Amino acid sequence: MAGAMHALERSAPNVTGHLQLDGACETFADSWKYGLKQLNESLNAIGEGMTATARSGRQADEAVRIAMAGQAA
Repeated sequence: MAGAMHALERSAPNVTGHLQLDGACETFADSWKYGLKQLNESLNAIGEGMTATARSGRQADEAVRIAMAGQAA
């Protein structure tokens, strides 16, 4: 994705061969940047949620271990 974004940023009428195509590339690049930003934010939120879920699972396991150790004594 980064390579494609870099190529779009380098587009110009002398590269694409047409002023309208250059404008379309710029519009697409802007939309793509926005979409990638949204995707990155979503992936970060998912990662944070997974970290919190794992932490909660470890805490629950520890609570069960402590409770079971108390009953065995």
